[in-house]
Amino acid sequence: MSNTKRKDKKGRILEKGERQLEDGRYRYRYTDINGEPQDYYSYKLVDTDKTPKGKKDKISIRAFKLEIAISKKEGIDHKKGNATLNEVFDEYVKHQCDTGQIQPCTFHNYMGAWKHVRKTKISNKPIKTLRKSHFEILAKELFDNGVGDGAINLIKKKLKNTIEYACDEDYVTKNYVKGALGAFEVTLGEKEALTVKQQTNFVEFLETSEEFNFLYNPVAFILETAIRISEMAGFTIHDADLSNGIININKQYIKKIIDRHSTKSEMRICPPKTPNSYREIPLSIKATEIIERQISHLKTVGMLDNYEIPSYIKGNMCKNFLFLTREHVLWNTANFDQQLENAIKAYNELEESKAISEEREPDYLPKFSAHILRHTCCTRLSEKKMDRTVLQALMGHKHLSTTNIYDHVDKERMKNEMQRLEVLPQSKAV
Repeated sequence: MSNTKRKDKKGRILEKGERQLEDGRYRYRYTDINGEPQDYYSYKLVDTDKTPKGKKDKISIRAFKLEIAISKKEGIDHKKGNATLNEVFDEYVKHQCDTGQIQPCTFHNYMGAWKHVRKTKISNKPIKTLRKSHFEILAKELFDNGVGDGAINLIKKKLKNTIEYACDEDYVTKNYVKGALGAFEVTLGEKEALTVKQQTNFVEFLETSEEFNFLYNPVAFILETAIRISEMAGFTIHDADLSNGIININKQYIKKIIDRHSTKSEMRICPPKTPNSYREIPLSIKATEIIERQISHLKTVGMLDNYEIPSYIKGNMCKNFLFLTREHVLWNTANFDQQLENAIKAYNELEESKAISEEREPDYLPKFSAHILRHTCCTRLSEKKMDRTVLQALMGHKHLSTTNIYDHVDKERMKNEMQRLEVLPQSKAV
């Protein structure tokens, strides 16, 4: 066997895997971390070599070999390490879609938030080069660009998930974004529940209002059951078991984006929001009365046998919806919130008129949505000392921490709690 060493055109000895081609380029052939053969080409064997004019300048063969050695030692895929932050995010979200972890609507929410990251300086840098300081700079850039708090909070979560995905898939070995998460901290405006007084005043207004009485039953029902507006919109007579005093939450009626490649959407009967959202809710006396009153109303207007919409369960149909709008169509969140806004405006105008005649300050209602009614129900049940685990199940939450977010403490509640504690006997010192 010949011991002659392979040399390049300059007489330099070529190492294992190196070869110079007829066009002057060097090729380095190696095996990647996955055992697959790979080729790398450059006009430079070492860093001091010059790239011919008009040719693409790439790092030298020897510098590349050092990168490969370091990548193998760290256990990462060198090619993946050169992927940009944007590319890894896109791959991560695509994986979530392909495995059914997220729906098209969630996909578009992620993309909508990430568009702010795409405009930043680091988004097209190789992910292997990013460190804690880069993510801190990213956070400052997002704040300086006026990105909203909600978007920044979502970006914060997706950054962490993206780099964790990169670690799992051998793009990088360490999640440097974890140490920089504090730079993304924002305080979102708290969604306040209605006070007892506000709740009572508004419900009484709806009950006696000729114009807004159509809202009384659905608003009171949410305040009794804490169901989501989408769940109420999809609620049918067949979901109520009055003999046993329970309702079954097994679907929702929502606007659904049906394709991640477009934002086209349509109203559909869908599964509940999460697996924990499938639940049975015991009925209070008032909630039972509301259902009976709704059934009676539908009979009166000849709408008891209403609508027939395909279920998300193939071959099944949903019909006999319990809560309809004043125009006897199915509710959607936007329509419900708009009607709430109109009713609140009418209430405040009436309250202002009363306050002037009674020579006092008006007690206005704040602007709130159907979701706040759900918060309010959770708060009222908590005030009545409902067991936290039971409350979590009733709300349909996977984590108790989510239920705690829905439970609000106002000044009136704190005052009442302090008065309750004052009358309790003092414990004896040990």
